Amino acid sequence: PIFARYIKKNIRSKNFLCVSPDAGGIERTRGLAKKINADLAIIDKRRPQAGRSQVMNIIGEVKNKDCIIVDDIADTGHTLKDFDNDKNTIVTIHYHKQSIVKPSFYCEEKGDKWIVYPWEEKESEEIQDYLKEENINE
Repeated sequence: PIFARYIKKNIRSKNFLCVSPDAGGIERTRGLAKKINADLAIIDKRRPQAGRSQVMNIIGEVKNKDCIIVDDIADTGHTLKDFDNDKNTIVTIHYHKQSIVKPSFYCEEKGDKWIVYPWEEKESEEIQDYLKEENINE
């Protein structure tokens, strides 16, 4: 819900879709797509070795679309590097500073609160109020 709220407020494109970078993220990506009324695409990839991935197929039409790539974590960033450009928005829940890709938006736990970066503190406080209203933070 946090990312959906931000996307609705800040992404002006009407030509976007949500993309799951792997099969494991389909449910998370579908949930966001449903909340923002967007189409869904899925990347079918294989990992020939640790830390490396190879795209085998793309399920869904991504050509000429503004893609919102939804992943759980930017750890090494290798999965996300092919999507790191001005046309795409990368959204992750967690971000490790050693990642070669910095997501457009990510969350960080601060005490008992979650802050979504790069939002400013004021917007973060609004999110905490929203989470309390939705009983998400309990």
